[in-house]
Amino acid sequence: MNVARIPVYDQRLRDRLRDGERGANVVRERGFRTGRVYWTEPYRSDVEGVARVERLGTVDPVDCSDLVEYVDGSLFDSAESWRNHIRKRHVWMCDTAYVFQLEADDDADGSDLPGVSDFNDIQSF
Repeated sequence: MNVARIPVYDQRLRDRLRDGERGANVVRERGFRTGRVYWTEPYRSDVEGVARVERLGTVDPVDCSDLVEYVDGSLFDSAESWRNHIRKRHVWMCDTAYVFQLEADDDADGSDLPGVSDFNDIQSF
């Protein structure tokens, strides 16, 4: 069984995950695998750690009112600032976007996950 690797593009979220702090809600134009996953920096194969991913819902990426219920768990102060960020990443060009919550998995260093031998040493949080 292969375990998904998710690239985490936002530096603020990577810092939170490394520090074992509360993660954040994120919007993606495509779905993530949910459950326990490895997370990495973008364009790198080194595993940074293990996260838990939960799908919270779907939103219309053009209409910021859909984001309001997820703002508290996001990295943004308002739905409008979050929508502006989404537009910079071109997610707004799709019809539906997915909201996921990423949290650091404090319970394990990932050594119990399948496929760990394929990656560099996993740093614990």
